[in-house]
Amino acid sequence: MPLPLAVTTPPSLCQCLTCQSFHIHDDMTKILRLMSEGWEIDQEMQERQQESACVQRRQGELEAAYATHKRELVWRNTTMADLVREFSLSEFRNVSEFCDQETEAVLSLLMKHVERQRADIQTKKKEFEENEAELQTEIDKLRSEEAALQYKIKSKSTELSEMNQKIREKKQKLMRTESELSYTNLDTIKEELAQMEEKIRAEEAQVSTKVMVEEIDEEKRKRRELQGNLDEAKRLVSKMTRQAEDRSQLDIYTKERKDLENKIEFLKRKHAEEFEHLLGEMPQDNIKNKVDTCMHSLRKCIAETQESLSSLNKRKVQLDTTIKSLKVQTERKEKEISELENKVNSICGGMDLDRSLVKAKKTKEDLTREKADLASSIGVLKKFQDRLRQKDCCPLCHRDFVAKDEVLSLIEELEEKVSRIPEKLTAVKDKLEDQEKLHDQMIQLQPQRDQAIQVHSELEKIRAQMEEDMKELQSVNHDIENKTELLEMTQSDEETAHSIHGDVTTIENHLKRVKQLGVLIEDLQATLGGADGGLSLEEAMAQHGEMEDHHRKTQLRLEELQEKLREHQDRLQGYKNRKLELSRQELELKNKMQEMEKLKEEKTCLEEKHKQLEEEIEQAQVEIAPYKYKISEKTKEKTQITKNKENYIDAENKKVNAVLEKHRSALNTHSSISEYIAGGGKKNLLDIHQKISSLQEKISSLESRKQLLNEENRKLEKEITNHRERKRNLDDEKKIREKEREAKTVQREISSLEERIGGFSLETLTEEKMQLSNRGTSLQTKKSKLEGNLQELEKKISLLKRDLERKEMKEAAYNFKKKMLELKCTEMAVEDANIYHKVLDTAIMRFHREKMKTLNSIVRELWRQTYKGNDIDYIEIRTKDTEAKGADKRQTYDYRVIMVKNDTEMDMRGRCSAGQKVLASLLIRMALAETFSSQCGILALDEPTTNLDRENIDALAMALTEIVNARRNRASSQLIVISHDSNFLEKLAYSSLVDEYIEVTRNEMGLSQITKCRTKEATRV
Repeated sequence: MPLPLAVTTPPSLCQCLTCQSFHIHDDMTKILRLMSEGWEIDQEMQERQQESACVQRRQGELEAAYATHKRELVWRNTTMADLVREFSLSEFRNVSEFCDQETEAVLSLLMKHVERQRADIQTKKKEFEENEAELQTEIDKLRSEEAALQYKIKSKSTELSEMNQKIREKKQKLMRTESELSYTNLDTIKEELAQMEEKIRAEEAQVSTKVMVEEIDEEKRKRRELQGNLDEAKRLVSKMTRQAEDRSQLDIYTKERKDLENKIEFLKRKHAEEFEHLLGEMPQDNIKNKVDTCMHSLRKCIAETQESLSSLNKRKVQLDTTIKSLKVQTERKEKEISELENKVNSICGGMDLDRSLVKAKKTKEDLTREKADLASSIGVLKKFQDRLRQKDCCPLCHRDFVAKDEVLSLIEELEEKVSRIPEKLTAVKDKLEDQEKLHDQMIQLQPQRDQAIQVHSELEKIRAQMEEDMKELQSVNHDIENKTELLEMTQSDEETAHSIHGDVTTIENHLKRVKQLGVLIEDLQATLGGADGGLSLEEAMAQHGEMEDHHRKTQLRLEELQEKLREHQDRLQGYKNRKLELSRQELELKNKMQEMEKLKEEKTCLEEKHKQLEEEIEQAQVEIAPYKYKISEKTKEKTQITKNKENYIDAENKKVNAVLEKHRSALNTHSSISEYIAGGGKKNLLDIHQKISSLQEKISSLESRKQLLNEENRKLEKEITNHRERKRNLDDEKKIREKEREAKTVQREISSLEERIGGFSLETLTEEKMQLSNRGTSLQTKKSKLEGNLQELEKKISLLKRDLERKEMKEAAYNFKKKMLELKCTEMAVEDANIYHKVLDTAIMRFHREKMKTLNSIVRELWRQTYKGNDIDYIEIRTKDTEAKGADKRQTYDYRVIMVKNDTEMDMRGRCSAGQKVLASLLIRMALAETFSSQCGILALDEPTTNLDRENIDALAMALTEIVNARRNRASSQLIVISHDSNFLEKLAYSSLVDEYIEVTRNEMGLSQITKCRTKEATRV
C-alpha cells in the first residue's frame, strides 16, 4: 500500500523509490528467468514435434511397404501356381505357398524352356534363308542374261539413231547442193568469163598507161614552175599592199589622236566642279595619282571616324545596359524594402519594432509567472486536501473547524479548484507559446530591419550612379551625332571621288594612248619616206591574176589526166576482179558436182546398214521375252518364302516374349520380397511404433511444464505493474519538490540581478543590445558575402586547375610545336608541288605544241590530197599559247579551225559550206587518230560523205585508200565505215580496199536483216 505523500520526508521518499525499483528489478529478473526456461521448453517441444513428424512419416512408409509385401507374396504364389500349370512342372504341382528356393527353381526351369524355343526358331530361320539364297542365285543368273540382251538392244538402238541422223544430214546436204547447182549454169559462167577476157584486152589496147603517166609528170613539172612564179608575185603584191595599209594607218592614227584629245577636254569640263571641290584646282597632269591620293585620305578619315563611332556605340550600349541593370536593381531593392516593411507591419501591427519587442517580452514574462503559479498551486492544494483528510484543522493557521461538514466542504472546494487548474494551465501555456512565437518572430525581424536600412542606403547609391550614367549617355549621344554627320560628309566626298574615278582612269588612259599614237605616227612618217620604184600595185595584181589563171588551167589539165588514168585503172581492175570471181565460181561449181555424187554413194551405204541394225534389234527383243517371265515367277516364289519366314519368326518371338515378360514380372516381385525380408521391414515397423509412443509422452510432459511457467509469469507481471504504479507516484512527488527548489533558486538569482543592474535603465540596455545586435548582423552579413566570394574564387581556381590537369592542356605546348611543324612541312610540300605542277604544265604545253605541229602537218597534207576546190589552200588548228599556272589554277585551251588562202588566215566558222565542214571534221579526226592513236589505230567513220559533192567524195575515197595502204603493215590498224553511198563503196572496192561489207535492211515483217555482201555480188549468211 502506498505511503502518504504529505508526511513523507525527502530521505524516506528516496528510500521508497529505491525499494520500488529494487522490487521491479527483482521481478523482471524472475520474469526473464521464466522466459528463458519457457524458450528452452519451446525449443525442446519443437525438436520433439519435428522428430515425431519424421518418425510418423517413416511409420507411414514402413506400413505401406508392409502392405505391399503382403500383396506381393499373394501375387507370387498365384503366379507360380499358374506357371506350374501352364508349363506342366509336375514336381511343384502340390505346392500352394512358394518359398524363395521353390520360386527360384520354377524361374530357372522357365528360362530353360525359353532357351529351347529360341534354338528351334534359329533352326527354322536357317532353313528358310537357305531356300531364299537358292532362289536369289537363279534370279541373279536370269537377270544377268536379260541385262546382256538389254545392253545389246540399247547399243543397237543408239547406233540406229546415229545412223538416222547421218542419213538426214546427207539428204539435207544433197538437197542444198542440188538446189545450188540448179541456180547456176556452168556454161553461162564459161561464156561470161570469155567476155571478161575480151573486155580486158580491149581496155588495155584503148589506153596506153605509160604515155598517160609521162603526160601527168610533165603537167606536174609545169605546175611547180607556175607555183614558184605565183608565190613570187604574191609576195610582191603583199609588200605593196602593206605599204598602202601603212599610209591609211597613218591617217587613222592622226584622227584617233585628235578624237582622244577632244574626249579628254570634254571629261575635264564635265568634272571641273568635282576636281575643284576635292583637289582645290584643276590638275593638268598626274590626275589619277592625285585623285587616288585624295580617295586614300578620305577612306582613312572614314575608317578613323567609323572606328571612333564604333567605340562610342559600344560605350552607349554599355551605358544602356548599365542603366537598365540599375533600374532593375532599383525596382528589386524597392520591392525588397516594401516586402520587409510589410512583414514588420504584419507582425508588429503598425508599431515600432523596438516598442513591440519590449511589450511582447513583458507579456511573455507575465504569462511565465502565471504558468508557474498554476503549476505549483496544484501540488499545494493537493497537500491541503491531504492534511484536511488527516486533521480537521486549517492547513495554514492550524485552527480547528467547528463542524465536520466545513472540512468536507473545503475539501470539495479545493478539489473543484484543482480540477479547473489544468484547463487554465493549458490556456496559459497556449498563450505563452503564441507569445514566445511572436517574440521569436520579432527577434528574427531585427536582422531583416537592419537589412532594410542597408538596402535603403544601397538604393540611394544606385540612384546616384544611374544619374551619372544618364548624364554620360547624353554626352555620348551628342558625340555620336557629330561623328555621324562628319562620316556622312566624308562618305559623300569619297562617293564623289569614286564616281569620277572611272572617267579619271579614262582620261589617264587617253593621255597614254595619245603619247603612244604620237610615237607611232612618227615611226610611220619615217617608214613612208621613200618609194619602191617598181611596178604599180594594179600592174602587180594583174600579173598575179594572169599567173593564177595559168596555174589553175594547168591544175585542171593535170586533174583531167589523173581522172582519166584513174577511170582506166578502175575499169581494168573491175574487169580483172570479175574475171577472178567467175573463175572461182566455176571451180566451186565443179567441186559441188563431185561432192553431190559422193553424197549419193554415202547415203546408199548408210541405208543398207540401217536396215541390218533394225533386223538385229527385232531378234534381240524376241529373245529377251522368256527371261522376263522366268524372273517374275522366281521373284514371286522368293517373296512368298520370305513372308512365311517372317510370319513364323514373329509368332514364335511373341510366344517367347510373353514367357519372358512373365519371368521378368515374377523375378521382380521375388526380388522385392527378398529385399524386404533382408532389410527387416517388420522389425523396423515395431520399433517405429515404440518410438512414437515415447515422443508423445515427452511432448505431454513439456506442455505441462510450460503451463506452470506461464501462470508464474502472469503473477510476476501483475506485481511489476503494481510496483511501477507506486514508483510513478513517487517520481511525481519528487519532481514537484525539485521544481519548488528550482523556483526558489531562480528567485534568488532574480534578486541578485536586480541588485547588480540597479544603476541601469532597461531602455539603455535594450538600445545597447540592439546596436550590438545590428553590428553583429552587419558583420555576419559581410562575413557571409566574403565567404561567398571566397567560395566562388576557390571554385574558379579548382576549375582552372582541373582544366590545366587535362591531357590536352598539359600537352598544349608540345601539340602546338607538333602542329606548327606539320603546317610548315605541309606549306613546303605545297610549294614544291606547285613548282612541280608548273614544270609539268610547261612540259605538257611543250608536248602539246609539238603534237599540234604534227597534227597540222597531217591535216594540211590530207586537205591537199582530198579537197578539189581552189578557194582554200589548206586548213589548220590554232590554239592560244598560255603560260604555266599554279596548282590552284585550272589550265584551259581554246581551239579554232582556220583556212588559209594565199597566206591569208581566216576562221572557218561562218565562212565555209556544209560540205567543207564535214570534210574538215573527217580530216581532223583522221589526223587525230594518226597522231594520238598509233597503238590503237581504229578509225570509225559514220556517213563520211554527208554534204560532200561527187568530186570531194572521190577524193575522200582516194585519201582513205592511201591511209589504209600506209597503215596496212600495222597490227592495230582498222577502218570502220558506215555509209549509204554505194558509189563511195565502189570507189573503195576498186582500190582493193573492200572485198566484203555488211548490209542492214528490213524484211517483209519489218525486222532488221543483216546481209554479208561482196563488192559485186550479195550472198545470204
